[in-house]
Amino acid sequence: MKQIVLADDDQAALDGLRSLLMAWGYEVNTAQDGRTALALVNEVRPSVVITDVVMPAMSGLELLEAVHRDEPAIPVIVLTAHGTPETRHRAVAHGAFAYVAKPVDTARLRLLLARAVQGAGGNAQS
Repeated sequence: MKQIVLADDDQAALDGLRSLLMAWGYEVNTAQDGRTALALVNEVRPSVVITDVVMPAMSGLELLEAVHRDEPAIPVIVLTAHGTPETRHRAVAHGAFAYVAKPVDTARLRLLLARAVQGAGGNAQS
C-alpha cells in the first residue's frame, strides 16, 4: 500500500482529506505541523507528502525544503488557501511536484497523486 504523509493544521481539513485518501487506497499518516510531518517522513519514507503552506512550528514550504534536502525523490504536493505568486514561485523553485489551491479539486488531486506515486517524469506544478 502506498503511504502518504499529510500535514495540515486545520483538523477538519486534515480529517476530511485523510478519509478521502484512505478511500482511494492510500495509507495516510497525519501531522498538524511541519516538524511532526518531517519526523513522519523520516520514519515511514512515504510515497508522497501533501502539505498545507501555513502551519505552526514549520511551514509547508520549510517542510518541502527539508524533505528535498534529505529525500529529493519524494514528491511533495503543496496545498494552500492563501496562495500568492511569491509562495507559488518558492514552492516550484524548491521542487514541489504540484501547487494546488484550496478548496481542492479532488479529481485533479487524485490524478496528481497517481502521477506522483508512479514517478511521472518532471513536475506537475500547475
